[in-house]
Amino acid sequence: MPPHDPYSRIASDNYRRTIQGNVPTNALLRDYFDTCFRDTLEHFGLYAAWCCTNCMRNGVASYGWGSKPSRCPTCHQFTTYQVATFNAWAAPVGAIFAAAVYFLLRGSYRVPLVDTPGNTKTHDFEVTSGFVIEAKGSPHQVANPDGSFYELGRPGMERSDTEKKAFANATQFKMRNPNAYYAILTNALPPRLLNYRNATVNAIFNVTRVEELNIFMRDIVQNVPNIEAMRRAEGL
Repeated sequence: MPPHDPYSRIASDNYRRTIQGNVPTNALLRDYFDTCFRDTLEHFGLYAAWCCTNCMRNGVASYGWGSKPSRCPTCHQFTTYQVATFNAWAAPVGAIFAAAVYFLLRGSYRVPLVDTPGNTKTHDFEVTSGFVIEAKGSPHQVANPDGSFYELGRPGMERSDTEKKAFANATQFKMRNPNAYYAILTNALPPRLLNYRNATVNAIFNVTRVEELNIFMRDIVQNVPNIEAMRRAEGL
């Protein structure tokens, strides 16, 4: 990970505060990822807010945190619009989730993963060229400065667009690397995808659950025979 970008800083700081030196638990893992999401949204000012365009047109400021009201409380018109949307959140939360996965796997599980080259779009990390990882995660809610919470709904792989993109990336990768192992890591998984495996997606794991991370580690050991030598070379 780039050493000075905000995502690496936020993830590494939260890893040191939350996970480092502790045995990971489900509660610690959830807190780690939730705090990384919260700090990233705060860093970029990506809160949930609304404004009234009719009031703006008339030189009046009418806005608020959270979900938009059906009518503006000032002018009583239906010209209220949400300011922050999923599209605004998508790139930053995707980037911080990948950074958080990176520090967790290298720090607590001694996985010698590396970023993929800049022109690689099908996955985020590699342990080897034959064992690759796609990170797909997002928060459950946005915390606003007034103490309110805006529920996003369908975080991680629970969102159909995220699922489709992850599966499309896996298919594209497996067309060129049919014998490779392709793992998807997420922070939220619908029940129908639990223990899911097919010809393109070897496995999907929820990184906020220790038991699933343990299975993921078993798969790494089984598919990367020289894992211990790689760990020593990386100083892990």
